[in-house]
Amino acid sequence: MNNLTYQVIGYSQQKPIVLGSTKNQSQALSLAEKALNDEVYQAVVIKKQGGNNG
Repeated sequence: MNNLTYQVIGYSQQKPIVLGSTKNQSQALSLAEKALNDEVYQAVVIKKQGGNNG
């Protein structure tokens, strides 16, 4: 089993703010969508971390 996580980062006035972290891709997408709909964040990034390194 891998230990992949998705970190959701919002950018407000070019400052990164970590909005949350989850192991579920659909939860990460939902969180990113909510952040963009809030109109507080100009950009939202979903960063994939971990996983199998071989």
